[in-house]
Amino acid sequence: YFIEHPDSKATQLILREGMRSSLTCPLASKGKPLGFVIFSSVEKDTYSFQHLGFFEQIAAQLTVSVERGRLYSPRTAHKEAVEKQNAAMTRDLEMARSVQQALIPQGVIEVSGLDIAFRYEPAIQVGGDMLDILPLNNQKVLFFVGDATGHGVQAALVMCAVRMAVHTAVKSDPRPEVVLTRVNEVLVQLRVRSLVTAACCVVDSTGLHAELSLAGHSGPLWFRAETVQTVGHEDADLPLGVEEDTKYATTKIDLQQGDALVLFTDGIVEAFNDEGRQYRVARLKDQLIGCGRSSAEEICATIRRDFDAHCRSTTRADDVTLLIVKVPESESRAPGSSSRATQQDQDAEDARTDLDEAIERMVSEGGPAY
Repeated sequence: YFIEHPDSKATQLILREGMRSSLTCPLASKGKPLGFVIFSSVEKDTYSFQHLGFFEQIAAQLTVSVERGRLYSPRTAHKEAVEKQNAAMTRDLEMARSVQQALIPQGVIEVSGLDIAFRYEPAIQVGGDMLDILPLNNQKVLFFVGDATGHGVQAALVMCAVRMAVHTAVKSDPRPEVVLTRVNEVLVQLRVRSLVTAACCVVDSTGLHAELSLAGHSGPLWFRAETVQTVGHEDADLPLGVEEDTKYATTKIDLQQGDALVLFTDGIVEAFNDEGRQYRVARLKDQLIGCGRSSAEEICATIRRDFDAHCRSTTRADDVTLLIVKVPESESRAPGSSSRATQQDQDAEDARTDLDEAIERMVSEGGPAY
């Protein structure tokens, strides 16, 4: 080799280091070459056939180490990449959860002539359910419950856009069918890939009547004098974001003192227990019949306890939203108080306002489809 390649780097290195003897052992695994190891000496005729067995053992040990290293390195790199991706996803989920919590009504909601309670729990850190309570003029209140297919960041972002559209629509015309029409137009324009069902209800706490519109959503339950019925059309109109020209019907409800409306998402009635049985609307009705004369908070707590007893240790696959709107009996009806605003409520409202403005800018600039 030295004679044939006198100017090669290997020849120059050997000469420079003063190597006079060398022994080369190949490294191979399952017939596949991995490299080689060179033993060298500055003494002439250092190595003989007697050294081969010893150096072959060293080469075999090195082969095992090299092979393990080759297998370990990709796994280590993959593990590190997954850990970085998980950390980034966790940060995104925490941020989305903080944003979504700002969108949910905070504290006790007090409206003259009504008793209101609710529960909202996402299946994971962030969910695709939406709950909003908007006091209007003339002692009217708009209640909005929505459910986007799936859950997680994408569903939460869709519901943020829905909330912005609801608030914008209410400012011009708060009638439920008009609100759903405006929200539907926005989602169609945004080319939202998630289906969104919704129930929009305006309750007049003075005149004791309500107007309800549904977009592919389960009708609320109406409790009156130990009886419960489902309110709304048998075939609810299309979900939001499907067809731009969809029109939504309105159902009028004449309320009495002691009546209660229960709005919910399918995360409750479709929840399975460990025996594979769903909670179903029938069980929800049975619970409402038994506790319908109680306060809104007591109704909410009773239903939630029964729901937890049903699910037990089974992991929930969907978000849970439950809203109770109760018309108190005459002796307990509020004398005309308005909603209380604590500092926490004000901070949450500020966060919601900031988010609305950010999403509105994104929409006006033609943001990406969700």
